[in-house]
Amino acid sequence: MSAARTRGIIGEAAGMSTLRGRADAGDTAAQELFSHAGHLLGRALAGVANAIDPEILIILGEGVEAWNHWSYGFEPALRSGLMPRKRGIPVAVETWQDDRWAQGAASLVLATPFDAAGRTGEQGRLVRERLTEPSLRDGAQESR
Repeated sequence: MSAARTRGIIGEAAGMSTLRGRADAGDTAAQELFSHAGHLLGRALAGVANAIDPEILIILGEGVEAWNHWSYGFEPALRSGLMPRKRGIPVAVETWQDDRWAQGAASLVLATPFDAAGRTGEQGRLVRERLTEPSLRDGAQESR
């Protein structure tokens, strides 16, 4: 957003919806800014994908509402930055929904007690510690 303000594409008080609206209306400066941001994101995710070899890349967040503008820079940067055998990795773009974060957190908490192999990692360890605290186990109130 600061780049859009610095370049005079949007005003100081304007936000993402204004920038997206300008790009939607054909403002080439706004479209180029989204494309450049998409390019940077594509290069960064290519590096991550090369390092950890995921089966799919999932893009989500508040900015995906403008994905049609981001994608022009993202796709070429991602594909050219991936190792040849990984260039076919699927990319899923999902809309921002606050309830998905809550569902993910709930699934971690619900799965953790049954995770003997430790697949939930550090977050699972923290959940297990919290679930086994004497104050919770015995039904006592925590003192603050």
